[in-house]
Amino acid sequence: MQAVFFTEGSLIKAILPDAGIILIGLLLFLFGVVLVLSLLLKSNPKLFPALIAGSVGILLLLLSIVIIDLSGDRTVSVLGEFTDLSELLASHRYLLIQLPFILLSTAVVILFVYGKNIADKHASIYRRSVTVSLWLSFACVLLIALESMI
Repeated sequence: MQAVFFTEGSLIKAILPDAGIILIGLLLFLFGVVLVLSLLLKSNPKLFPALIAGSVGILLLLLSIVIIDLSGDRTVSVLGEFTDLSELLASHRYLLIQLPFILLSTAVVILFVYGKNIADKHASIYRRSVTVSLWLSFACVLLIALESMI
């Protein structure tokens, strides 16, 4: 039987080594959508389900990136004089990836608890905490992406 999907010249074989890069791109795109939704949440509480769906999607994308990274399937190989620096930054990335998980989980819990009442005046502190959590998570993911390029 001849291999159909994973032959040497197949498209799937060409895409799979870049799965981490594709997931990071999707993650950054989804972060952009969620950050805009979080800023518009006060004026339009109907955006609440989309904000929760986007936040959970970000959590799932982060989890899939960590699984790909821990599986040992390196998507980008570092050659030359930056190899030692990249190995040193790898431990920093593993520590830094925990912060978006914690912040995004907290934001999702706050959104689930308050529901559509998050747009009310009495929930302004919680709405701001969700927005700050999303922005800090985005900054951490950007830092991780920049460190991964070294």
